[in-house]
Order: sequence, then C-alpha cells, then structure tokens
Amino acid sequence: MGVLFKLRKAYLDLPLVVKMILMYIWIIAIPMILLGINYIVSIGGGLERQYAESKKSALLQSADFIKNELGIVEFCTSCIQYNNGVLEYIEHQDFSTSDGVAVYMETVRPAFEQLKSINGHFESIRAYRMLFDGMNDIHYVLNASDQPNLDLLGAMNLRDLRLFIELEEGETVCRLYKVLYNGKYTHQIGYTEVVAPFDELFGSLGFFGEDECVVVGGPDGRLYRAARSEGGGLYLEPCDAAPQMDHCEQADIEQVGIRLIYCFNRMQLLSAREMITCIAFVVTMLLLLVVLFLITYRSITRRIANFTNHLRTSEPLKPYEGDPYRDEIGQMVRRFNKTIVRQNQLTEEIRQKELLVGQAQYYALQSQIQPHFLYNTLENIDMLIAMGQGRTASKMIALFGKILRYNVSRSREKTTLGSEMDHISDYLKLYAFRMSESFAYRVEMPPELRDVSCPYCMLQPLIENCFKHGFLGDIENPFVHITAYEIEDRVEILIRDNGQGADSEQIETLNRALQSGDEESASGESIGLRNVNNRIRFLCGKDCGLRIAGGENGFSIVIKLRNARA
Repeated sequence: MGVLFKLRKAYLDLPLVVKMILMYIWIIAIPMILLGINYIVSIGGGLERQYAESKKSALLQSADFIKNELGIVEFCTSCIQYNNGVLEYIEHQDFSTSDGVAVYMETVRPAFEQLKSINGHFESIRAYRMLFDGMNDIHYVLNASDQPNLDLLGAMNLRDLRLFIELEEGETVCRLYKVLYNGKYTHQIGYTEVVAPFDELFGSLGFFGEDECVVVGGPDGRLYRAARSEGGGLYLEPCDAAPQMDHCEQADIEQVGIRLIYCFNRMQLLSAREMITCIAFVVTMLLLLVVLFLITYRSITRRIANFTNHLRTSEPLKPYEGDPYRDEIGQMVRRFNKTIVRQNQLTEEIRQKELLVGQAQYYALQSQIQPHFLYNTLENIDMLIAMGQGRTASKMIALFGKILRYNVSRSREKTTLGSEMDHISDYLKLYAFRMSESFAYRVEMPPELRDVSCPYCMLQPLIENCFKHGFLGDIENPFVHITAYEIEDRVEILIRDNGQGADSEQIETLNRALQSGDEESASGESIGLRNVNNRIRFLCGKDCGLRIAGGENGFSIVIKLRNARA
C-alpha cells in the first residue's frame, strides 16, 4: 500500500504536459496498436463478407437503376397506349388523306415529339401498324413490314416488354417493343418501338473493376459480357459462359427477362511481411503524434492564457484580435468577437430606437393636432348643423372622436393591422364627408391578416401626404385605394391615389433615401415618409419598410411588413 501511495503521489506531482503524454500513451497509443493487430489478424473474415456484400449491393443498385430506365420506356409506351387520338390514327387512318394528315399533325406528331424531347437519350420512339399493310406512313408511325424484327416478336400480351439486343462493332443497341391495343382493348392494332444505346439503359453496370466482369443473360438465352469502349461507354460482347471467379452475384430484371451476373475475386488481405511493415508504420506515426500532441498542447495553453488575460484586462470588453486560427479556440474567440460586436450594435440600435420613438411620438402628436384638419372638420360639422343635417353631423362627430381617441393612445408602439386599417377607414370616411361626392376611397384587407403586428399610427401620415401634396391642384374625382395582401412570409400594403404624382427621378431619390434611412437630408415633403419607414424598419426588421412603386399617374407606396401575429 505504501508503494502504491508513493506512485500515486509521484504521478500527481508530475507536470501537466507529462501527465497528458502518459495518458495519451495508455489510453490511445497502446490500445490503437493492439486493436490494429487484432483487426489485421482476426477481422479479415468480416471484411471479406462486407466486401462481398458491398459488391452485391452495387449490383442491386445498378439493377434498380436499370429497372427505373425500363420504367421510363414503359411510361413512353403507356403514353401512346392511352392516347385515343394516336390509337385512332394507327387503326383507321394514314397520311394519304386530308383527315389523316390533320390528325397526324394535330395529335400524333406532337405526342411523339413531346416524348422524344422528354427522353432525349432514346434514339427513336415509333409505333408500327400491324392490322393494315401497305398504308402510307411517315416517320413516327410505320407499317409492320418495315420492321425486320417482326417475326421475332412472337406472341405478346399487354404486359410484355420485349427486348432485342443488336451487337455492332464497339457498340450495342437495345430495341424494346410493346403491343398496342385499340381503345377498348379488344384486339391488337400494332406495337411501339423504343431504340436506345445500351450505354444509356445499362450504363449503371460500369461499376466493375479491371479484374471483374459483368455478364448479361439475354431474353433469348444468350450470354453477353459487358466491355468498355475507348470513350468509356459500355457495349456487349458475346461469350459462352460466365468466368470462374471467387464470387458471382446475380440480379434479375423481370421487365425484360434478363439476368445480370457480377463476377469478382475475394479481397486480398495483407501478407505477413506487409503486416509487419504496417505495424512499424503505425508505431512510427504514433511517436510522431506524441510530438505533435505536445506542440498542440503547449499552443492551446498559451492561447487560452492570452485570451483569459484579455478578458481580465479589457474594460469595457473589446473584440480580441490575437488569435487568427480556425480551430475550436479560434471559433470560440470569433464567437466572442461577434457577440461583442452584436452587443455594441444592439446598444446603438436601442439608442437610435429611443430617439426614433421620441421623434415618432412628436410627429404623431403633431399630426393629431393639425390646425387645418381640425378647423376644416369643425367648420364642416357646424355647416351641417346649420343646414339641418344633424344626422350627418353626428356621424362626423363620432368619427372625429374615434380618430382623436386612437391618436392619443400612446401606451404602446405596435398594434394590429386590423386596428390600423379600421382607423384609416374612419379617417378616410371623415374626409369623404367633408369633400362630399367628389372624393372616393376603398380599403381592402383579407380577414386573416387582421392579427398581423404593425407599428402604431403608420398609415395616417402617409394618407395625410395624399391630401397635402397629391391633391393640391385641381384633381378631378380624387380617390385613395388601400389594399393589404400576403406574399410568401411577408404582408404588403399598397396605397395608391390619383394625385399629382412624381417623376422617375424624384421616385428614385425617395427610394434611395428610404433605403439608406438618412434623416439628416429629409425635406419637408419626405420627412413623413422617412419617419414612418424608419419606425417600420426598427420595429419590424431591416428587410421591411416603404418603397415608392410608381408616381406618373398618381402616387403609389408599398409597405412591407413581417407576417408576424400580434
């Protein structure tokens, strides 16, 4: 026990670097060497099985790809089978009559050209007529006598997809046929032909290596061996039997009745000499890793110490610029720098927001007590009372009271779009009472947008601009149209009038100023627009705000908001 106690104390007294090296040797180096030897000696069989399974999986994946390609062929034949216009032409018409030409040009040719454009890797897609011989046909619909493989098709039914393989020097062509029935499926009227290069349909078989081969058993019982051309494409060569190798895996393509045979040898494991070389290499690498571990450890402690010293001495906290590396410590330093920068930005944004909120409150208060609006409204009410139109005067007083009540409610910065649209409807209705039948307005909003959050009192300054600047001249039948609508994850509000408008240069200048948010250069005519724009951007996000959409025939403003519910 005394010896163990002394050893424990001696270990704990060692420098941290030495303890980390010892821990590295006992926990990583020695287990890695033992596991490596065990892997080479005893896990070879498992690797061999995994190797064979991976080869089989590659074959099955290739077979699935070929089935998908054949599915495309069957889709093309189905498109022809289910096209009544094409079936009618094949069974009863040809290109020798005007009716036949019309049907061919309007129905048959577009159908085949569409299939060919969708499946450009097919050489040709045709239909052959079986029931009538000698009829006048052209490119896409031919007589059966024009097809040399007709006597080889034999008896086929609705579900058959027949494959013929044609061998040429360094190239293989696949011809696939399927019977065509009339619209009621009572008798055969022809068959479809899809011609494609072997490399297009069976190109996924190119996974075999130099010492491996893939044999294709054709539907006629013949065997073909896949080979690569100089350009890298696949073609077939006749062969008598599959080669004798350690492993042979098979997969069937039921659609066309062929079998794929993949032959390969077993995986070559390390010899005894190679094993010794590998172990020596692993040991050498582990020794080098010990040195690298020491260097890395010292660099980590020094960097952590410098960063800790920066945190202790920096007041207030500033970004740390002394670590340019991209490892975990570097990521921590960059995250710290981003946090500090973001914190400073938020502090500045809060300061600007408080300033803007104060300006907005001042502007809202100023717009509430516009003498011109107030006096004209009261004079209109007095005139209506004098004229004996007490009911109309009462309605105007009620609307005026609702508008004042909404404007003096400054307990919050945001409201709902429904409340804002109701307020502006009252505001426009009051103007409609004042201007009699010469003014028209329309406010439209889907009910599902009523709960969308928006800045308080954002529409009234914009509508006031319509009356202050847009309707100054002699505008015949002035109108204001407000529409709210939803686009993806945004809500937009379009305000449009038929006032004096603005030229393209003025609109560009306004949009540039709204985008930059510059308040210093705001003129008397645009300060209301910029104030509302800045409030929206600070309360809803920088991707929101105002945009001038047009102004030659009147003026149009688009308000972009987030689709966030209050």
